[in-house]
Parts: sequence; structure tokens; C-alpha cells
Amino acid sequence: MMNARPARSDKDAATASTPFVGEARLLAAVEQYLRPEDIEHVQRVLAYARELREQMAQSGMVLPDVDYVIGVALTLAEFIHIDAVSLAAVLLYQAVESGVVALEAVRERLGGVFGETVAQTIANIERFDSLQRPGAALRRSAQAGAEGDDGARERRRGRERQRQHDAESLRKMFIAMAEDPRVAVFKIADQLRLMRLAFEAAAPQRAALSEASPADEDGEASAASTTLAGEESRPLAEETRSIYAPLAGRLGMGRVEGELDDLAFAILQPEDYVWLGEAVKDYIAERESYVQRVCEIVEREMREIGLNADVSGRVKHLYSIFKKVQRTGSRDLSTLYDVLAFRIIVPTVEDCYLALGHVHALWKPKDGRIKDFIANPKPNGYQSLHTTVFCLDDRLAEFQIRTPQMHELAEYGVAMHWYYKDVGDSATAEADALKGWVQQLKEWQQELSGRAATERTLDAVKGEVLRDQIFVFTPAGDVKELVPGSTPLDFAYLIHTDVGNHVSGARVSSQDASGRLVKKLVPLDYELKSGDVVEIIKRKDAHPTRDWLHIAHNKTTRDRIQRYLKAHERDIDSQMGRERLDRELRALGLRKGYDDLSDEDVEWLVAALEQRDAESLLVAIGAEKLRLSAVVARLRERLFPAQTAELEPQETTAPTPARELAVDASVAGLEGMLTQLAACCDPLPGDELTGYITRGRGVVVHRADCPNLRHLLAQEPERAIPVSLSKLAPQQNFRAPIVIEAHDRTGLLADVTGAVTSMKINMLKVNTATNPRQHRATITLTLEIQRPEQLTMVIKQLQQVPSVLTVERKKSQQKEAAAGGGGRGRADGRRRG
Repeated sequence: MMNARPARSDKDAATASTPFVGEARLLAAVEQYLRPEDIEHVQRVLAYARELREQMAQSGMVLPDVDYVIGVALTLAEFIHIDAVSLAAVLLYQAVESGVVALEAVRERLGGVFGETVAQTIANIERFDSLQRPGAALRRSAQAGAEGDDGARERRRGRERQRQHDAESLRKMFIAMAEDPRVAVFKIADQLRLMRLAFEAAAPQRAALSEASPADEDGEASAASTTLAGEESRPLAEETRSIYAPLAGRLGMGRVEGELDDLAFAILQPEDYVWLGEAVKDYIAERESYVQRVCEIVEREMREIGLNADVSGRVKHLYSIFKKVQRTGSRDLSTLYDVLAFRIIVPTVEDCYLALGHVHALWKPKDGRIKDFIANPKPNGYQSLHTTVFCLDDRLAEFQIRTPQMHELAEYGVAMHWYYKDVGDSATAEADALKGWVQQLKEWQQELSGRAATERTLDAVKGEVLRDQIFVFTPAGDVKELVPGSTPLDFAYLIHTDVGNHVSGARVSSQDASGRLVKKLVPLDYELKSGDVVEIIKRKDAHPTRDWLHIAHNKTTRDRIQRYLKAHERDIDSQMGRERLDRELRALGLRKGYDDLSDEDVEWLVAALEQRDAESLLVAIGAEKLRLSAVVARLRERLFPAQTAELEPQETTAPTPARELAVDASVAGLEGMLTQLAACCDPLPGDELTGYITRGRGVVVHRADCPNLRHLLAQEPERAIPVSLSKLAPQQNFRAPIVIEAHDRTGLLADVTGAVTSMKINMLKVNTATNPRQHRATITLTLEIQRPEQLTMVIKQLQQVPSVLTVERKKSQQKEAAAGGGGRGRADGRRRG
């Protein structure tokens, strides 16, 4: 907030009606970009502000800090090209805050829509405390040196209080932006002035670093850069780097973003800043003639094709270059091709593409480095053509081609020009993009409530909102902005909460290595990439589950999923419990799963597990408050009691009891004996086999490692007999269950079954199970084959299916407990009650 200074003398009062210091400079700045009617508004506001100052002086009231007010206005005009409404609000704010004039009086004096909007903007500034008195922390640093331990502790406590205050101010700012984006711009301008003061305060330290010899750099330089003044400014610089510079970028204010980044760089890493500044000076000196030659060639080429082009070369911001140095690990600037960038400004959009073609005619473009931000603007409104070419002397050079209007947008941003002017049908594409971001802020306003709101705001801003972005497209061609690592689930919730709540999958169109556009079904945890075209597949019965929290990459997505889960928690748990129990019951042989249980069975299970009712039982299973294995174990006790009769091969615990298959086999060297293949282990020719002599049903052929066979022979070993399936009839068919482990995704089952069908192999049964936490799927296929080599072929074919991890023949069914013995008899007769 802008605080007042002590009362001025009579001499000050006598000069109160004179122009403000810096007023002429302010008017000169606004004349560069505002329309004549807006310039007139600013002149009227300055005259009104002088009148108010004179009234305050005559009444003996404390005068506002006029230097600061004009300074903020100058920053907004020169570096952001702010509109007339915002300038008026800044110039009149202190007078309203101090009670010299009421908002209603401002509204009436300025009149019309302009006066109404100015009054509302002042109210927003006052409400959200958008402006502050600059430099207070820096001015305290001179007194800090004499303090002892108590003073140090107090400074730490003060910094912690300030951190909490700043976090709360930041939260208020983001909430306020939903109502008026100017609030953020005022904050950014304030931050820029504070950072300039901090930069000036640290000038002696940078000078010492610059003059230090290499021998002094082992400790003297570092000591010089950590003075108390530097310590005071570091939190400010860290806040600038993590929040305000990226925020300026999101609002399209490239010029301000670059200066904020460089100022923070100078304070946080002074040694690197000094080194890089000197290295860039040397680099520019070496490249000066090169830059001049390139600009002359391009200008001549543009003139020859009739284009009036402004061509220039510029060095990128220091911090931008430093990040490139960090990525490469080399301090040799000659290895970086994009320290310099050439800019071509032409009158029209058509001229931009014409200029691009002629640059490519002059020099060969580098593959993959042509970017069209005119056809596909960035969400902050940025438009330009970018290309990297093998320029003079075969050096790589970057060119940016744009119109004057695009250049102004890139430098100053569009936030202040569209919000109150471009509305309704006349809204520009840039306005639509930023309106979408403001809409997101409005949704945050609803979400940022409660005691942890401040911390959640900081987490969201630093961790997600202002990070580097990827750009993906809807099928209609609308660009959407997401953070790297985002999934189709994040994309669906970005479109609309209802779309996210019912997403079941996605189709993504992207370019393959050869540049072709390929459309494919992807799972919800697929990582999106810039340029992807995403089509969301909705299903009415799809809804969020807890597993979605592990898939969602963005905090906003997780918050919306959690809200849905909280509102529908019991219904979701009940449905999930029902699905899990269904799956297990079908594995026990109940075709309809839970529906096959009689009322009597359900009541018994509810009582046995001490639940209130059947619904509560399913909810407890879905919420994992009851272990599913324990529930199934109790059901086995109820449905499949222990049998006293001998255990025959068909009385196994196979997931789905199946008939035994009669086959021609050689039993102990004899042909023509009645033989059958056991359903529990599905033996095949070539397996190591053993026969089991049954009472009245001939010999049942098992795989030698079958657990059921081992159990039977442990009781009556004399029933074992050697068998062979070496002679196969042409029409003989065998069952061959296989198990496929894969990463779960939409369309996986269709791809698997399609691969089997393409080999003209019959499928007798298909079972699937998923583990959402691990994103894994298990598919069990029971195939009908005539020769063992067919199984080998189909396994190889399935191993080629995308997402498939392993394919193997299913092992023999394990005999878990004697309770599984008489499964089918009990299952067939259990509903008689």
C-alpha cells in the first residue's frame, strides 16, 4: 500500500499546484502509444491530481508520496504501455485512500464510462492492497550492521512474518485478477521498481567483483556479494524470479519479463552476472561487423522484392543466455548459436510469410527449427515466425519475423488493451486466449479457500501455473496450454470439469519420425507433447476414482477429482466394491458374480464380516477397509464346504470350471483306452504327461507338474500311469490358456484379440483383470489349437502388440484349499433357498 509522508512545509504548499516532477516525461511516454482521446483523459487526470494535492496542502493534511506515484505511472507507461484508465487509477489512488476525495466524486469529475471504470479500478487497488511503499526493507539495511544476536533473531522472525504477508498478498492478487487483470500489472510494476532499487544498492558489490583478480575469486568476491544489503534483497529477487517474471511472461509483457529476470540474476548470482555481462560485451564487439553484414544483406533482399522491412540484430537477455550456458555446460559463447537474434519487422501478415521464404532462399533452414506462432499464437497472444538458418560463414542464426502490431504485443503484452475494449463479437484471438486464462483464475477463486489457501496458492503458482508450457490442440484447432508431463486426463479437465468427470480415453494425433500424422488410442496416463491433437472420448458411466489421482499431473486436476470423490465417495466405493467382488466371484465360477448370490448368502456374509448391510459391505470393499481376499475366503466357506469324497480332476479350483476333452492317447503303450485331458492343467502334445486312473471315467491326462495331480497321487500313488499324445488325429483340438501382462490402455483388448483372430485361431474364453494403481492389465485367453507350434506362433505374434510386456502359457491351477473341492455342485444348488 502507498503510505503517506510527513506533512510538508508552507513552501511545499505554495508550490503544490505546480506540475509534478516527471509529469512532462509521463505525457511524452503516453503520446507514443495512446489515442488522442486517451491522452486527453490522462491530461485531465493530472490536472485533477494537482488540484487534490493543493487542497491537501491548504488543509494541512499529509501529502502523498508524489515521487512514488509518478514513478509507478512512468513504469506502467514506458515499460508496459498501460491504458489511460490504469494511469488515472494510479495517479488518484492515494488521494482516495487518504480521504481527500471520495470514489463517487472521482466518478462524477471524470464522467462517463471512463470515470466509472477508473473508480472501479481504484476500488480494486484499495481492496487488494496492490501497491506498496518501495524500498523500506532496503533502507533498513544500514541500521542492521550494529545489531547483535537478538537483532539477528528479530530479523529472522521479521522475514518469516514478511514471507507470510507476501504469500497472502500473492493469494489476494490472483483472486483479484479474476475481477481485474490490472491488479497483477500494478504488482508487476511495483516489483520492477523495487528490483531496480535493489540493483542500484548492489552496484558496489558488482563493481568489486568486476575488478577482482582471479586470485581473489576464491573467497573475497563471495564475501563482497553477501553484504547485509544483498541479504535483504535476495528474498525479493527470488520472488521475482519464481513469480513476477514468469507472470509478466504469461501476460505477454516480454520486455518487463526480460528486465525482471536480469535484475534477479544480478542479485542472486552476482559472480555469474558480472562474468556473463563482460563476456557478452566481448562477444558483441567480435560480432558487430557480422551483424551489420547480415542486416544489410537481408534489407537489400527485402527491398528487391518490394518489402519495407526494419531489420536489426539484438543480444538476448543475460539470464536467457545464462540458462543456455547452464544447459550446454560450456562458457564459450561462440558455441551458442542463439545468443544473437535477428528481427525482421514488415507491414503485414502476408509480408511475414513472404520474408520467411526469402530468408530460406538466402540460407538453408535448420530442420525442426521453423515455428509458426502467427497461425498458432501462444496463449499470451504472442505472434511471430521463428526460423534458424545456416547464415553467413555457415553460422547458425535465429530470425524472428513479425508485424509492428505483433512486435508491440511481444514487448508490452495485450492484457491492458483487450480487457475493456475487445469484448463480445469484436474480441480478438489474443483476447480470447487471455480471457481463457482469466476464466481459470475465476475457478481458482472458488478453490482458494480455507486455512491452507495461502500455501496452496504458492504451490500452484510456483509449481504449475507459471512453469514452462506445452501447447496441444483440440480437434477444432484451438490451442490449449498445459505444463510438461500433463496427460489426457489433465486436458479433459482443462476443457471442462464435466468432460473430465466422464473421460474414458483419448485419441491423439501426432507426427511420427517420418513426419506423418498418426492417430492412436492412448491411455489416460499418456504423456502429452507439444503439437499433439487430442480428442477426448466420453462415456456416461465413466467417473473419477482414486486411481485417477495417480494419473493426474496438474494440481488443478487433482483438486477437481478430489472434490468429485468427496461428493460421491460412498457411491463410488460401492460401485468399486461391487466390481471387485464380481470379478472374484466369477473366478470362483459364478457367471453373474454378485447377482448369483442368494439373499441368504448375502445376509450371512454381512453378519460374518460385521457390516451394517449389503451396501456397507460393498462400500467397505471399495474403500479397501475390508481385504477382498478375506471376503472371498469367507464366501468359499459358505459356498464350497469341504468335501469328504475323493477329489476328481474336474473338482479343481480352476477359475472357470471346464469340461474335460476326450482324446486319442497311448496309455502304457496301449491304444484305444478311454482318455480325457484334465481341465485343470490343459496338457498339450510335447508336455511331460502323467495319467490318473479314475473310477469309471477312464484315464485323465495331466501335465506332470499339475498341483492337483500331485495332491491326488499323494493319497493314491498307485493310480498313476504313463501316457503319450504323440499320435494326433487331424481333427483333434486342444485347449491352450495363455496369460498376457501389459500396460493398461484403451484398445488393448481389441488389439490382442485382433492379433489372435488374424491367425485364424479360435478363442474359447477371455478374462481380463486390471491393477489401476500400477496401470497394469492381465488378460487370460483360452485358445483352441490343433498343433503345439500354433501356440508358439501366437505367443510371438502377441509379443508384438504395443504395451504388451509378457506372454506365456498359463501355469497349472494351484490347489489352494480343500474347501475348493466341490465347487460346481454347491454353485449349481446354492439358490434353492
